[in-house]
Amino acid sequence: MQKSLYFVCPTDCMETIITKTFDKEQFFYATLGNCLSLDIDTLTGLKDCIEREQITSVCFVLADDNKIIKEATEGQLFSEIKVLRDLCAELTKQSRHCNLLCEKKNAYIAVLSYYLNKRIEMFNNSISFFLKHPVKLHAKIYQRRKARFINTYHSLFFIENYVLN
Repeated sequence: MQKSLYFVCPTDCMETIITKTFDKEQFFYATLGNCLSLDIDTLTGLKDCIEREQITSVCFVLADDNKIIKEATEGQLFSEIKVLRDLCAELTKQSRHCNLLCEKKNAYIAVLSYYLNKRIEMFNNSISFFLKHPVKLHAKIYQRRKARFINTYHSLFFIENYVLN
């Protein structure tokens, strides 16, 4: 049986939904807003878990109504918390770009996609050389009203990959 490690935000309460939806053995790592600390102790613990449990897939998951991300893009209540300050700045900037390029209904999913793709990139750059075997990295957004998971938008969509004249 395939084994997957899911990075989830505790405010989303996704563990039960993931367990019911995906037919894999699951492991969960909870981080507030998927703000993963990539210090050496955390990386060593994740590496040990991935290798010991023979995990083949790592998935970052956020719900489309995630409180942390919504606040970071709208109200910035969390901008006073040191760990979330950079998150707020990054998401506010990307939110402005997505609002210019996307239809309103797709802009928020685009921001979540951008954010999750960045988490994957950071995780891959930090842990890939530690692992003996490669793992598949991906991300999902849970649309709570539709009770379904969707894939993130591809990273080529985002403003950093465009030159506008």
